[in-house]
Order: sequence, then C-alpha cells, then structure tokens
Amino acid sequence: MIILAPFSNRINAKRKQETDLFLNSIKNKYNIIRKQTELPGEYELFLNEYWQKDNMIIIEHDISADESNIKELIECKYNICAFNYYIYPCASSLAIPVLAHRKVLCGGKIDWINDNDDFADLCGFGLIKVNKNIQKQINLTRITQKAVKRQYINYTKYLTNQSAGITADSEISVEFMKINERIHIHKKILKHNHKEN
Repeated sequence: MIILAPFSNRINAKRKQETDLFLNSIKNKYNIIRKQTELPGEYELFLNEYWQKDNMIIIEHDISADESNIKELIECKYNICAFNYYIYPCASSLAIPVLAHRKVLCGGKIDWINDNDDFADLCGFGLIKVNKNIQKQINLTRITQKAVKRQYINYTKYLTNQSAGITADSEISVEFMKINERIHIHKKILKHNHKEN
C-alpha cells in the first residue's frame, strides 16, 4: 500500500498544516510519497507515475485525517472507498456546504450524496483508497494526456485562481462508473480545510 500526498503551495499554509503534521506522524509506518502539484495536469501526472503499481491511498493537502482513517481504508473490503468531507461554496458554486461526493439518479441526473448514503458514483479524492486491480482497468495515461493539454488552455484561468474545469477526481470517477465500480463511502465526515476565508 502506498499513500500519495499531492500538495500545492498556492493555498494558505494553515489550510494544509494539519495534513502535514499528520503525514509526518505516520511517515515511519507507511510508504508515503509527497509531491508538489501546482500546474494543471501535474496532479494527474503524479497519480499516473504510481498507477497500477500497488494499492494506493490518496490524501489531499487540506484534509484532516488520523491513522485510524488510514487503517479503516486499508481494512475495508471494497476496492474503492473514501471518506466524506464537505466542500464549500467557494468550490461548489452552491449556497451551502455539501458532501463532496455525488450519485447518479434514475434518468442520469447527478445529485450530491447525503450522510445516509453508503455509495457514491462520483467522488472527491480528499481521502480515498483505490486497489491495484481497479487501477489496472483504468487508462490513467489517457486522462493524464487530456489534463496536460488542458494545462495550456486553462493557464490564464489557473493564474487568476478561476476554476480550470473538469477535475482529475471527476474524470477518474467516470472511469470507475464505466467498469461498474461504485465508491464505498465511510461514514465519518473529515474536516476539510478549504473554506472561503
């Protein structure tokens, strides 16, 4: 099992401080690989570098977790599982915070999950486990190539802190759906240090 920890220095250091402290506290127990991913496409390139090599956990730089969360993901029987966390209006364009994961309803409509849902179809990658057998079914290289092309198209938006469009977690989640894999959702709602302030 590897733990990938992409981070950006573009966010306020306080937002990622808890994640940094946590990762430092477990670095002697787990294979943690940290990498700065600033430009659009770098996140996908980082994942692609380790994709299909081992079961992986991804923890993003603004998620507050503890070792029990990591153990819970490792011990979970599902191939893909994630913890809940809220995303805020600054990221969702909605008036209120919502849980980061989405479900596809009858007729193809997409809606945010609620805290009673056990599975999601589209997932934020704040803290997620993806087993190697699932990774082998997903062509991450193709997704990475698309992301790198977007890098040039969206560079102006990136520089002005505007949304750069489709995110890696959304694109990879769609690939999970194509192979009929849903994301098992663990009930604990983790602190997400990504608010408007």
